[in-house]
This record gives sequence, C-alpha cells and structure tokens, in this order.
Amino acid sequence: SGPTPRTKNRSSNVFCMCGKGDAHTHTWQRQALHSACQQTGACYEWLTLGEQGAVTMFPLFLLDHHMTARELGFWNGVIAMGFSICGSSLGGLLLAQFSIGALMRRVFMLRTISMVFQSSLLTVLEPSPLMKGMAVLSMSVQHFLGGLITTLTFTTMMHCTQRAEESIQATHYSFLATLEVLGKLMFSALAGVVVDWFGFQVAFLFFLTLSAGTALHVWTATFTGALREHQLKEQPKS
Repeated sequence: SGPTPRTKNRSSNVFCMCGKGDAHTHTWQRQALHSACQQTGACYEWLTLGEQGAVTMFPLFLLDHHMTARELGFWNGVIAMGFSICGSSLGGLLLAQFSIGALMRRVFMLRTISMVFQSSLLTVLEPSPLMKGMAVLSMSVQHFLGGLITTLTFTTMMHCTQRAEESIQATHYSFLATLEVLGKLMFSALAGVVVDWFGFQVAFLFFLTLSAGTALHVWTATFTGALREHQLKEQPKS
C-alpha cells in the first residue's frame, strides 16, 4: 500500500500535504496554484482599472456641475469612505456564512449594475436636489461594494498564497498585493487623460466596459476556471 496521507491544518482547513510518493498530487497543486494566481491577479487588475477610473473622475464631474468643493469633501471624503469601511467589515462576516465564489459572482454583478446607474447620472447636467441625492447614493454604493470586493479579493489571494511553499509565501502574497497597488496607481494617472481626450460620457463607457469584463471574468473563473471552490480546496484522487 502507498504512503499514508498526512493532514496539515491551516487557518482555511482545506489544504492537505501528502506523502513523498504522491508526486502527481504535488504537481497538480502547483498547477492549480499558478492558474489560480493568474486568475486572481488579472481579475483585480481589470477591476482596479474600471473602479479607479469611476471613483476618481465622478467627483470631478460633480464638482463641475452639481456640488461645491465643501459638499464634495464631506460626502466623498467622509461619508463614502465610511461606507467603504463598512463594506470591508461586512465582507469578513459574509465569508463566514457563504462560499467566496458565490459572493464574488454576486458582488461583481452588483458592482457593474451600480456603475451603469452612476454612468446614467452623467447625462444630467442641471443642478437639482434630486440629482445631488442620487449622486451621493451612487458614491456610497460604489465605495461600499468596493470595500466588500477588496476583502473578497485579498481573501482569494491568501488562499493562493497558502498553496505556495512555506519558504516563499510572504514573497508570493507581497507580489499579489503589489499588483493591486500598481493597478490603482497606473490608472489614476491615466483616467484624467482619458476624460480630457474623450469626455466624461465616453470615458465612463470605457470604465463600465472594464467592470463588465471583470464581472464576466469572475463569473467564468468561479464556475469553470481556476477559482472554482472545489479546485481551491480539494485535490484529485490518486
């Protein structure tokens, strides 16, 4: 008979280290890790592009047409940030009750719908109390979902990192986190240029396309790709 499997418990309670003879399992684990991390990195890069463009440029549109600098500083700098913190906190609670794949699919779809709503506000140029209220609602929802997505995405990164060898886990996670920051910094610098060249409406259509592509990517990855729940948690039978 073959070597007896030896289970090693981690915080996720889903990973299994097997005997020396189980080379096929270790090969599969490395392949799954590589594929899952590619999916995660690409997913968050695309998310960051669309999200960062909308989050950065929508307040500028409001400043031009609907709000004073003082009002915008309060609603976008205080209230919306509070919603972002609430979204991140809620993400941890939801992960204790639901699978990460199901949560990611639904939250990314909600994110795309919220961007459709926000983009539609760009057609209203006349100031009004109703428009101001809709704008505040849009910013709050966007930041709330952004905070929730951040928690889900970094949790997925942690799952990927736990599949790496212990000697490189810190480097592995740092690299994935660097991709997230890099995406934000790069597109923050480019979003303004896109708006100046093409205008708010065309620019937000581009941001919306990126977010919709991200939602489709996540839906596919969590159903049939490398981010399937059982593929992250299980190993094939020898």
